[in-house]
Amino acid sequence: MNLAPETFESLSLPAGFSLARDKQGRLCLIDSRKGAAGPLYVDFLAGASGWRLRDLSRNDLLPRAVGFKSARPPRTLLDATAGLGHDAASLALLGLDVTALEVSPVVFALLQDGLARARASGQELGRRIAERLTPLCADARSFLRLSAAECGSIPDVVYLDPMFPDKRKAARSRKEMQHLQALLPPPNAAELSELMKLALAVAAQRVVVKRPLHAPEIVDNPPPSHSHRGKSVRFDVYLVTSAHPR
Repeated sequence: MNLAPETFESLSLPAGFSLARDKQGRLCLIDSRKGAAGPLYVDFLAGASGWRLRDLSRNDLLPRAVGFKSARPPRTLLDATAGLGHDAASLALLGLDVTALEVSPVVFALLQDGLARARASGQELGRRIAERLTPLCADARSFLRLSAAECGSIPDVVYLDPMFPDKRKAARSRKEMQHLQALLPPPNAAELSELMKLALAVAAQRVVVKRPLHAPEIVDNPPPSHSHRGKSVRFDVYLVTSAHPR
């Protein structure tokens, strides 16, 4: 499903939410409920996201986790849970051909809008992201099932960043998570287990899973081959031993 951001008026939204363009022309998700966070939008070129992308290095945790320092660096990556596309854009900038899946049509519209504005900006950063990042509105498990059955284009890396419930009742999630949690429930254990099984069946080299630093692994078996740990998150790496035909 490819949904043009211009058709956002037809999208179904939870009560209290709306989509509109701001004065800068950005498509925004607006939560009008009391105490809600401000508008949510995707901007790869400005603000905190833009600065993070400009400061990107292959020595950062995520590039190391996906294998940039390995003997056989990856060329292609499937981000199966792309969300607003920050990690997908980072990896595209480093030279990977990235396919980014997002199941929510609303979040996908924000992602597509941010990518379209990056492409139209005339900036080198926007051009580099747009030429290597392909967004698709699709359910990750359905997409991976089809990929496994057809044995078509096999990505070197499958990247998973599944949403997880915040068990700290007194804590307020950051703006992005507040909006995403209102649109989509976090996956349950059975869904995560199937997602991981499918990812391992499809990836040619490795599966990388982003987790909160002290959270349990996404599945009990198999255990990660190794992990890259930061201050608040870690990236669990599952190396694939069986070779796929290329």
